[in-house]
Amino acid sequence: MMNEKERFQKAQGEAFRTARKDAKLTQAQVVKALDKSVMWLSDLENGKTAIMVYDAYRLCELYKIDFNELRDMITVRM
Repeated sequence: MMNEKERFQKAQGEAFRTARKDAKLTQAQVVKALDKSVMWLSDLENGKTAIMVYDAYRLCELYKIDFNELRDMITVRM
């Protein structure tokens, strides 16, 4: 059974993946824009890693969503 942190990371990852796809961006486009690795984004979207607030902010800007929308997307998945 997953603990609260694991459930949050999984929900967060699903939310970021959905937002990326809704923005019609590929993983390659995102990592190029953020100067990150594909592994970083893959781990994030699969709930295997936490994200720094700055990186979350940059992703929200890239995906054209705000933190409140992101929070709502995570909440419904928990």
